[in-house]
Amino acid sequence: MDQEEAYLSTLENTEEVLKIYKDYLLNKANIGAVKVEFRNGPQFADYDREVFVNECFNHYVEVKIRTTPMFAFPKTKVPLRKHTFAEHSIASSGKTSYFLCGFSDGMVGLLDLGEEPTSVEIMTARYDRGVERDLYALYNINRFIILSS
Repeated sequence: MDQEEAYLSTLENTEEVLKIYKDYLLNKANIGAVKVEFRNGPQFADYDREVFVNECFNHYVEVKIRTTPMFAFPKTKVPLRKHTFAEHSIASSGKTSYFLCGFSDGMVGLLDLGEEPTSVEIMTARYDRGVERDLYALYNINRFIILSS
């Protein structure tokens, strides 16, 4: 699979994960959702979508597709700035940001980024892009709400 095919596959998987999330919000989240709408965030924001429930802004969501099974590692990493954004959003508007993640084994998990991480570490950002290092919030994998298995 070349780079363009991988990108298109990720977009397709992202839409599938968002459908699962929408179903969760409508049927299982107990928030009285009758209508759920996702709107794209700005290109360089620390979230991917703004989530509107019943026409009102409800929260932000960062969507990722991982190439590993959900329980391949005991923790999942998220850039620390995404946790910091969630904390800021909670403090300024009472709205949090969630991490919605689709894994290679078909599992989909949801994590509130406003919650304190299990740990913070300096790690390699992405092995496929070189050796740059960044600060990461690590969350125990068992903290995810499992939406699909």
